Amino acid sequence: MGRGLITSIENGENSGRLLEHDFVVLNHQRHHLTAEKGLASAMLDAPEIPKLGQARNALVVWMSKGGSPAVIQAVASYF
Repeated sequence: MGRGLITSIENGENSGRLLEHDFVVLNHQRHHLTAEKGLASAMLDAPEIPKLGQARNALVVWMSKGGSPAVIQAVASYF
């Protein structure tokens, strides 16, 4: 996720303004885990983060059951 992205608005009601965006998804990956004896684990490579002028980056990981958007566990941190 990116924080501090700036968009210059050229048309419409916000014409001439600079808008700042936080918590913008810059990369999204999906991984499927399998459990053994009730435990699941995975080793994942760090995602490629595009450089779009963001002031900060954060990594967010969440778990949900397949086919459901309901979050079971989530964690995030700036880096």
